[in-house]
Amino acid sequence: MKFETKYPFLPVRDAEKWEMIAGVRKVSMTARSEGGWFHEVKKLRRWSLVPVELKERREKFLSRTLAAYKSKPTFRRFISLIMWNYLPDIQFDKHGAMIEKK
Repeated sequence: MKFETKYPFLPVRDAEKWEMIAGVRKVSMTARSEGGWFHEVKKLRRWSLVPVELKERREKFLSRTLAAYKSKPTFRRFISLIMWNYLPDIQFDKHGAMIEKK
């Protein structure tokens, strides 16, 4: 069964670049813990291998979190979205400065 997502999947290798920052800032501790989204996806490496129940968990998390992020984008929320393999339109650099849209 093919799962349709509203939210594009950020490749694991790109999300992993932010993992250390997430750890230092204590962001997405549940997602990064044993059995959490990011922990499981790192083992699988590809969207096509992710079980449907995890994909559904991601959809629910992103729809909740994106609403808050769009009204008030913060560096913590940005990192949290990255740890759920999603790259939002409003972005930050690794120092926490918002990147201007072009």
